[in-house]
Formats: sequence, C-alpha cells, structure tokens
Amino acid sequence: MKFNFRTFFCRLGIGGLMLGAVVAGPGSASATTAFPGGSAQTCTGTVDSPGTLAGSYGNVIITGACVVDAGPVNVSGNLTIASGGALTAIFGLNDQTGSGNSNMTVHGNLVVDTGGSLMLGCYSLVTPLWGVTHLINVPDFPCFDDPNPGAPTLNTQDVIDGNLISNNPLGVVVHNTTIRGNVTQNGGGAGTGCANVGIFNKYFGLPEWTSYESNAIGGNFVVSGLNTCFDAALRNIVRGNMTVTNNTGGVFFGSADATEFVSNTVYGNLACSGNNPAVQLGDSDGLPNKVAGNATGECGFNVILPNPGFNSGVQCPPCVRTFQPASVKLSH
Repeated sequence: MKFNFRTFFCRLGIGGLMLGAVVAGPGSASATTAFPGGSAQTCTGTVDSPGTLAGSYGNVIITGACVVDAGPVNVSGNLTIASGGALTAIFGLNDQTGSGNSNMTVHGNLVVDTGGSLMLGCYSLVTPLWGVTHLINVPDFPCFDDPNPGAPTLNTQDVIDGNLISNNPLGVVVHNTTIRGNVTQNGGGAGTGCANVGIFNKYFGLPEWTSYESNAIGGNFVVSGLNTCFDAALRNIVRGNMTVTNNTGGVFFGSADATEFVSNTVYGNLACSGNNPAVQLGDSDGLPNKVAGNATGECGFNVILPNPGFNSGVQCPPCVRTFQPASVKLSH
C-alpha cells in the first residue's frame, strides 16, 4: 500500500489523532517575564511529560522536550534547542482554556543544535496529493489539537524575526511560519532506515523527517547534507536564494519520494545538486518552482519531471502520468 506523510496525517486524524494528545507535565518552565540580555531561562521535560513554554521570555534554552500549547509565547532574544532537545509547537489553541491561540514569536534567532527536533506551525490549507491511483485533497498539516483534523479550521501564526539555524538536527518540520532572516540547515536526520523516533514517533507514530512548507522566508534558504527518511520544501516564498545539495532520503513503505523541493517561489537563484533521490515531484502533485534568477542542476529550467514521480508508489495506470518543468521563470 502506498504511504505518504501527508495522507497519513489525514487518515490518522480521522481515525483518532487526538488519542495521542499530550498534557504538559508539571515542573516545566512556567509563564515568566524576562528581558533580553539577561541569563537564559531553561525549559526541560521528557517526550512523554514535556515542559511548557507560555508567556514572555528573554532568551530560552530547551534542554529536554517542551511544548507550546498553553497560550502565546514571546521570546525577546534567542531560542535554542540544545543537543537532543525537542520543541513541539503545533497547537492551534490554548489547550488549557480551549480558546485563544498558542502562537510563538522569537525576536532573535531560533537555533536547533545536534540531535535536536523542531515541529513548528500548523496549517489548515487543503492541497492536492496523489493517492494510490488518483489525486485526493488533504489538509497541509492540521494542528494537533484541531477538533476535526480531516477538515481543519485552526492555524498558527508563528514568527521568527531572525534566522532559523539547524546544525545536524534530528528533524525540522516548519509550516505556515514567517521567518524574516535566513533558513540554514546543515546535515541532520537519523539515517535512511526510517525507524520511528522522538517527538515524530510520539505525536504521529513516524520516523524523523525534515520539511518546510507554506512559509515566508525573507532571506536565503539552504538545506544541505541531510541523511533522513523524508525531506521536502513546498509552497515557500523565498526572497533570497534557495540551495538544496547533497541530501539523502530513505524508502518508506515502498515509496522513495523524498527530496520533494517543488512549488516554491524564489526571488533569487535556485540551485539543486548531489541529492539522492534527485529533486522530484514524488506524490506531491507539485507545481514548477517559480524563480526570478537562475535555476540550475536538478531543479534547473531545462529539467523535466514526471508527475507523479516514478518511485512515489502511485500506480500508473490507472493514474495518468504527465511531465512538467522543475522550474519556470518568475515574471514580475
């Protein structure tokens, strides 16, 4: 049977996504007022009993597992996910009151250190996706606490005023977020064996993965050296350059549809090279990247991609496979 991360979310949501809802454990970082320039405050916890970030802080260091599900968070300085730490901010409501929101704003940089995990943002956008034999419509990434994840209505509005920097993280999953600086990810992943691990296993019963979808990025976007189960970048607006190099994805439930870097709008240059598999549409039913500058390598203007991809697990026939450019010129 064909498998896809996004269809899995939809099916799991209809069948009981809320069964795994996490209640923040006691002893976590409480709502506290702090100021930039002071000592950093620490949030800690475990995957099964995470700490909670809520309220205003100066600088924050996450040394264990923490969630943002108890109202808005405002970090005046930097937020750092230390080695092996994890932050899960995919909740649309204040789950303690059942109303409001749990948006997060970081005025400095958000940094993910070695082995760290980040899931930030959720989005009710419905997008087309290849099922086993035909196109279906599924939500992009429903909030974990959406009462109807199959037809979601909740969204987050997260903001990073600085840069999002990840150095050898376990996985980084970001949706519907405004990042005013650069996005840089160097290395990361748990290999191509696709074993369930960490917060990815806790919340979705899945292996680690890296995906940036439906984000507004003010600077450059660079993802390089990943060795992971699945990686993608879809529907992002990148004001600078986009570079995707030397990433390796796994084979999950018979599908090798990693490296889906499509449907992006890039105002600078787009360069893709050394990826395995090479940049592809997979089962995303993606559109060509729109690029104002030059598009070269695996996502160049001269590259034609099959839709759906040959290794995506989609059965064609009965599906009808078409072909389209990896990238087209962005006309202003």
